Amino acid sequence: MNEVAFAGPTGSNMLKPLRIGVTGHRVLADLELVRAGIDQSLSRIEECHPGRPLVVVSSHAEGTDRLVTEIVLKRPGSRLEAVLPEGNCEEAYAAANDRLLEKIDVLVAVWDGREAQGRGGTAEVVARARACHLPLAWVHAGNRKPGTVESTTLGPEQGRVTFENL
Repeated sequence: MNEVAFAGPTGSNMLKPLRIGVTGHRVLADLELVRAGIDQSLSRIEECHPGRPLVVVSSHAEGTDRLVTEIVLKRPGSRLEAVLPEGNCEEAYAAANDRLLEKIDVLVAVWDGREAQGRGGTAEVVARARACHLPLAWVHAGNRKPGTVESTTLGPEQGRVTFENL
């Protein structure tokens, strides 16, 4: 597994960066509602940790990872740290997610709340974060129907944010 850090400014008088992990679906429904939920979750995280620069820790997969990264990097002083799986198999993503969970202070999950569709997926990451009592911002988001690229929706739940341990 490769790790790539994008360094930002450092100094002895700076607060310790807040490391935000990302997990979620690759295919998202109702993108604008999801984007608003991500923004709301990041605002709450910043309120709980005032003045700390944000570091988004992500495998930079398509969909959620790239969307959250884009939104975080618009905030002043933020930066990206990529945890890249070697290969594209479930085991590679599971190993990358293990490393991600070791490195973060809070997890942002963009997810429909349903059971895992495979090893190394969002449901597994969220379950492990919950078991460790890691702070979690869950943005409710439709996924794809299993075995297809057809999106599902959550109706009025789409974009709603649930906070745990935060």
